[in-house]
Amino acid sequence: MSAATPRAGVNRLYEELESLTGRMAAAARASRWQEIVDLVPGVVRLNDAIRAEGPPQISGPDMQRRATLTRAVLRNLAEIDGSARPWLTDVRQLLGSGTLSRRVKSAYRSPG
Repeated sequence: MSAATPRAGVNRLYEELESLTGRMAAAARASRWQEIVDLVPGVVRLNDAIRAEGPPQISGPDMQRRATLTRAVLRNLAEIDGSARPWLTDVRQLLGSGTLSRRVKSAYRSPG
């Protein structure tokens, strides 16, 4: 096996991860939450594959490419988080208000 093969493999995995998180970010912008859920297993698979490769012995342009891809993945994840956070806050408030309402009703319900 040549020294170029592992480098190409690692960067290929990072390229796939960047592409997949980019699709997730686009889905988040469009509020297509189920699409994000459907893509998560692919992210997990790629993360596992990257970890399995271990620390790559790369330098120069390959290292720069990996760093660029990593920054892109982090930007995509931040965009997903930013798109989901308001929705999650609304859900949390709705769930919290329902819980509070049940507690008040329970506290003031007449016994028996």
